[in-house]
Amino acid sequence: MNELDTLRRAQQYMEQLAQGIDPISGQELPEDTVLNQARLVRCFFYVAGILKEDADRLERGERARQPKKPEFYLTEAERAAVPISETPVTVSVFVQTVNDAVGGGESRKKLTLSAITNWLVEKGFLREVETAPGKRRKCVTPLAATVGILEEERTGQYGTYTTVLYTPEAQRFLLDNMEAVLAARDSR
Repeated sequence: MNELDTLRRAQQYMEQLAQGIDPISGQELPEDTVLNQARLVRCFFYVAGILKEDADRLERGERARQPKKPEFYLTEAERAAVPISETPVTVSVFVQTVNDAVGGGESRKKLTLSAITNWLVEKGFLREVETAPGKRRKCVTPLAATVGILEEERTGQYGTYTTVLYTPEAQRFLLDNMEAVLAARDSR
């Protein structure tokens, strides 16, 4: 039995229950059964309608609609559970660590790099510089050192480059200011 058949069968079962019929035996359900209570009957009709919509969508080749996830947020307990790296990390590693600590985007949207870096630019810890026509990157300002944000030169397969790193102090600073980061994100 494929998914469409399963949906149609489930829809049929719900419709029969809503009509007071045992979907397995085809017999009328006794009047005093809990399954004939008005609230359950309305529920059966409602579920049957949703199953019909999903089956019709599947039949037309459309994807099932996914419920919208709420924006990223961080509770106090989750904030306390975010592990702090003892070695300086990039913002992408920090953001991934935060997202992993709160379920990896299963129940809400993920925290984005831009939410963090835009707030840091707005507050004067980072600035944007043009490195080549159409190419921009974030650089630290003198204020960045006060919270533990630093730059480091590295060598990769394409040559030398500069990366921004976040010390344990900077990671704590970002977690302590997460409400401000998210408020700034929401005001954009």
